[in-house]
Formats: sequence, C-alpha cells, structure tokens
Amino acid sequence: MDPIKELELSREVDRMRLEWNNSRREVRKHVNEFCLSIEGEFARERRLEFLDLSARNSLKEISTLQKLKLKLPAWLWDECELTKVMMRYKKFIAEIHSLKFGTNTFCKKRIDDDTIDSARKISIESLVDCDRISLAYDRIKIKCPFHNEKTPSFIIYTHTNSWHCFGCGLHGNGAIDFIMKYKEMSFPQAINFLVGS
Repeated sequence: MDPIKELELSREVDRMRLEWNNSRREVRKHVNEFCLSIEGEFARERRLEFLDLSARNSLKEISTLQKLKLKLPAWLWDECELTKVMMRYKKFIAEIHSLKFGTNTFCKKRIDDDTIDSARKISIESLVDCDRISLAYDRIKIKCPFHNEKTPSFIIYTHTNSWHCFGCGLHGNGAIDFIMKYKEMSFPQAINFLVGS
C-alpha cells in the first residue's frame, strides 16, 4: 500500500475516532444533566428527611443531657458536651431552613461584589424595630433584639454602621453581620435576605 494513502487513511480513522468520542461525551453530558435534574429533587427530599431525623435525635440528646446535668454534681458535669450537641442541632435546623426556603446547597453560585456592597450599605436602623433613643449625632441607643432587657443597651454607630450591646456583649460590623447573628443565617443566606435576590 502507498505510504501517502496509508497516512491519509490513518488521519481519517483518527478524525472519525475523535468525532465519535466527542459525540459520546455530548451524549454522556446530556444523560448526566437529565439524571441530576431528576435525582436533585429526590436527593433534596432524602436530605430533608435525614436532617429532620437528626434534629429530633439531637433534641432528645439535649433533653437527656439537661436532665443528667441536674442529677450530677457540678464538678463532674462537662458543659462542653451539651454545647456541642446544641451547636449540632442549630446546624441541622439552619440546613433544613436553607433547603426549604433559602439558597440551594446543591447548586451553589458565587455572589458578586456589587451584591455584597449593596447588602453592606443597608443601615442597621432599618432592620431593627424598637423605640429609638438618640444619644448623639452618630449613635442610636435601643433595646437589644438579642435578649430581653428593661433599659436599652444596644448601641448603633451610624457613621460606621456597626453595633454593640453592652448587656449581652454581642457586636458586629454592618447589616450582614447583624442578620447572620439575629436570624442565625449563613453569609450567602444573609445577603439574599438583605438584597432580596
């Protein structure tokens, strides 16, 4: 056989093999997308069931530990274990809330800087509904939204858009930080809550 024809034939075979591989990749990609769209909702429902069961078990564990705390002497009691279980319970509840109402954890996308900046510019005063006592031109004193109190100890510094409670000690910078602590949300959830996207 002629070497030129052999070379042309091998190139033709390589081209056909490449086309076949590309078409196989395309088909596999479409099949995977279809399966993910079907399984996504099923996986979400299964995850919600698991989280609900885990949250219930954590509540049982918390009540058991609180009963045990009353029975044991103070020197024998380990407060860290109860704190760990309570934090685990809060994480379960936050993820349930996220799956039901907030951002989709299966399909995360990056939040752009303009959205973050617009969320940061929201004043804390507009987020809190309380009787305001103005202290000076740049400070507002109100009752703390994080705990019950008779006299106001929550200070909003309007020039820096930061806040501090002298009663419970919580503090933060900006509306994002406030919403993350007040609503117990993650950073993306707080931004979505503030901007409404």
